[in-house]
Amino acid sequence: MKFILGLFLLLAPLVSMASDVCEPNVDSCGFYLCQEKSHHCGSKGYPVGFGFKFCQIYLHSEKNYSPAAHTWLRRVRVCLMEEFAKADIENSRRTCSEIKGDGFESHAGCYVKTGFCELSGADYLQIFWAMKSSAIHAEIFKDAHSVAKACAHRGNPVPAFFFSKFQ
Repeated sequence: MKFILGLFLLLAPLVSMASDVCEPNVDSCGFYLCQEKSHHCGSKGYPVGFGFKFCQIYLHSEKNYSPAAHTWLRRVRVCLMEEFAKADIENSRRTCSEIKGDGFESHAGCYVKTGFCELSGADYLQIFWAMKSSAIHAEIFKDAHSVAKACAHRGNPVPAFFFSKFQ
């Protein structure tokens, strides 16, 4: 009995530590809240003010998208979280400014490699409409331009209405 109690006392802190690990999850945006606990960037910082905010918007509306866009939303959600986690592993002492820069820097790559260029014009419009409140973020203009260029190089230019909003 003492052995079991001793083993429990030894393992309990490890279980607690494991639950604090931020894991990407296709069905949840909690990853960003978990990251906020580590980085303390505040409600306007990237983890909560952008990552969590838009993850929630798309997560709660993904059932309203076409099957292709629904699949893309799930793929891009995980890609963005994985890129955030990878950058954290590479530099766990990132400043909030670096986190924001790294976060926005990962957008275009994740969008393109998860199939954004293959979506329909209606999907582009719906995705754009959902992120309309992010237009105040200057980085979004740069992201949209990068995505449009990458899609054009793949032979699938994004519709003019999408790209023209960000010129």
